[in-house]
Amino acid sequence: MITERIKEAFPKLRKSEQRAASYILEHVDEMERISLEKLARKADVSQPTVLRMLKAAGYEGFREAKFAFVEERLQRESSETYDILGMELEKNNQIEDVPGKIIRNTIKLLEDSLQAISAKELKKAVRAIEKAEKVCIFSVENSNTTAVDLMTKLLYLGIECEFNEDYYLQSIRAGHMKASDVAIGISYTGTSRNTVDVLKQAKKSGAVTIAITNFMDTPLTKYADIVILTSNKQFLYGNDIFSRTIHLAVVDMLYMGLIIEHYDKYEARLKESGKMIKARKYE
Repeated sequence: MITERIKEAFPKLRKSEQRAASYILEHVDEMERISLEKLARKADVSQPTVLRMLKAAGYEGFREAKFAFVEERLQRESSETYDILGMELEKNNQIEDVPGKIIRNTIKLLEDSLQAISAKELKKAVRAIEKAEKVCIFSVENSNTTAVDLMTKLLYLGIECEFNEDYYLQSIRAGHMKASDVAIGISYTGTSRNTVDVLKQAKKSGAVTIAITNFMDTPLTKYADIVILTSNKQFLYGNDIFSRTIHLAVVDMLYMGLIIEHYDKYEARLKESGKMIKARKYE
């Protein structure tokens, strides 16, 4: 965590750098919104001093440090409670309790997300995908489940789509995207470095960028033209075990949205896809 890294570096810092570090540690809640200029002024040091201090703590620049503060806040918020949408996990819980707990919390999660999802942003995403020459999906770890499901559904509709789990191949793909392409980044926290970096690269390449995430003010949303926000809450301490539930629901929303917008076109394509799959089954 960034505060711990600053504390570890503190004894090795110059006095002016220590002033900058002290101000940061005493005003952690301000760090996500403060500018470098304002931080330097409030700490009574120069901007290069702030940057040297951050570099001593292991950060190459101010933007990287701000992203680290966002990630730390999300981790801190998630660890402050053992109550997951009203579902308490206790040492003496029984396995028989699990089905009810999971189902009730999944329903609550979906209901909360229904309030957060913007129909306007969803429509913009659907229309961007419809117009795209090619759709590329970027994600890591647990979000790959959602990415594969989205790719599968788009391919069934006859839409050119690509997803690769390897970060280096994702990065290369993002670097070769065009203005006629759509890049979709999927991240529960919106702070997954690999996903943020490739979406940033895709945007730089000129592609239309879409973020599917749970939090608004995160690094991922900074590089998204369209944001499908599924909530603004942390539902499980430090883990995104429930994230795939709502993100898979978003995939279904995009899928159904495309069909509704161009029913005849996609109905015909689905029939063709169905024939291809049927041909691969033994009677």
